[in-house]
Amino acid sequence: MKRVAIILCLIGFFISNGEAGPKNNYRIAEAFLKKCKKNETIVSLGKFGWGEVEVYWSKVPELQKLRDDFEKADDELRDVLMQDEEYRLAREGLNAATGEDFEAKSKELRQTRLKVYRRLRRDSKPYRKAREKRDNALFISNIETLEYIINDYKKQGREFPVDWIRKQ
Repeated sequence: MKRVAIILCLIGFFISNGEAGPKNNYRIAEAFLKKCKKNETIVSLGKFGWGEVEVYWSKVPELQKLRDDFEKADDELRDVLMQDEEYRLAREGLNAATGEDFEAKSKELRQTRLKVYRRLRRDSKPYRKAREKRDNALFISNIETLEYIINDYKKQGREFPVDWIRKQ
């Protein structure tokens, strides 16, 4: 939270002094990116805008490969989770739910997931390994994607949006 607070202070400073604009937006975005890299913080690209991010993934093979690596690691983690009977049963219950039952089953799955995650983090080496692999793949994919987008905006002379950083 401290790193985000620093970035928010920068944003507030530039905006309140009438200094928001392309040059300072890049400084803000690059400072945010640097902090995320240093702290190994996973950037939420959905807050930037999935539509635009997906365009970059589809047009830049290196970014698509990183995304594919993440999706593969995410599938491996899901496979480990599905081996846990408590998780699998809750997941299957949600998949079979309809209408009003769906909301209750969704809540039940969220509660079960938290309990299972804690237990597996403590007791399961395969889970910890799969989770670490997935988190690392997500971190690399999102950091590299954001860095590419910042540089592409700069190259095109477009103003880089920073309002989404506040939502991190």
